[in-house]
Amino acid sequence: MYKLFIILIYCILTLQANAQKQNEISLLKSLKYEKVPLKRIDLMLELAYIYIDRDSVTFFNQMRSIETLSTSNNYLKGLAEYSYTLGDYYYKKSKFDVSNTHYQQAKILFEKIHAQKRVADAYTCIGVNYSELSMYDKAIEPYINSEKNLSGITRYYRINSK
Repeated sequence: MYKLFIILIYCILTLQANAQKQNEISLLKSLKYEKVPLKRIDLMLELAYIYIDRDSVTFFNQMRSIETLSTSNNYLKGLAEYSYTLGDYYYKKSKFDVSNTHYQQAKILFEKIHAQKRVADAYTCIGVNYSELSMYDKAIEPYINSEKNLSGITRYYRINSK
């Protein structure tokens, strides 16, 4: 029974790794043929999330390309997602202060483009980082701000759906 369980776990992990590899190949093919810079940036961001845990060198090369292309095209959403993704990277590395710096930058950019859901996401991540640093008093405010942004979205859709 124990051997069967181990084989089952191995099969599940193999299938998951294969699916991620297929996703990476699909994104690379799409990126190869995509000519619109903003769509290329979005594809590159998806690829960055594949590399985030697997290969730091490839991840940072991808991130530099995203930053360069987003800056040259004045694509604030791309720059915001760039900062947010770096926040995720440093969070996973338990570098919560560095992570918070990137989430703060992402929050500011998301506010500029009126992406309330993403502003709320950034506030939540900032609160989580403060919690990880045992700064619970500081963690409360970002959580409250996240809720305010989400309730604003709900209120907007409730009013406009009538």
